[in-house]
Amino acid sequence: MTTAEALEGLTDPGKFEIMALRALRDLHSDCKTLVHLGVNVGGKTVRGPVDAFTLVPGSLPPKYIYAAFTTTGQRKLPRKWLHDPTSQRAGPSKSEAGDLIKAGYEAARLRIEVPDSEFVVYLCTNRRLDKELMDRAYAEARVRSIDLVFLESSQLEGYL
Repeated sequence: MTTAEALEGLTDPGKFEIMALRALRDLHSDCKTLVHLGVNVGGKTVRGPVDAFTLVPGSLPPKYIYAAFTTTGQRKLPRKWLHDPTSQRAGPSKSEAGDLIKAGYEAARLRIEVPDSEFVVYLCTNRRLDKELMDRAYAEARVRSIDLVFLESSQLEGYL
């Protein structure tokens, strides 16, 4: 079994979140102080608008970092990250907003208090990504004035 296959076979969301958060802290200096909100002390996932959050210390203008982690299969990633239940295209669905959309809601809320804030969202998956999904996500992030960074399988192989 290859490392990529082992990563895709990782189905415990709590274990994946802990590993991916470790990688984010190691790979991206702005992520050093990320607070992991998505896993309880027992290692089980906790529902919330984002899985990890921080204000980068000393950043001017203030820079907020969000991270969302998922072991969702590749076919369902677009919905997991990009579903907007308020969109005209979404239809009558009452399902939960995608991770990037939820982070966008959080950013909009903070912009009311601190209008010059910057926002970065890290979308983290144990899957490989395709360019089409990345392009769609980057476009959605631009609309919401959010910087977007992916953390995916090929970047995580050394952390398994």
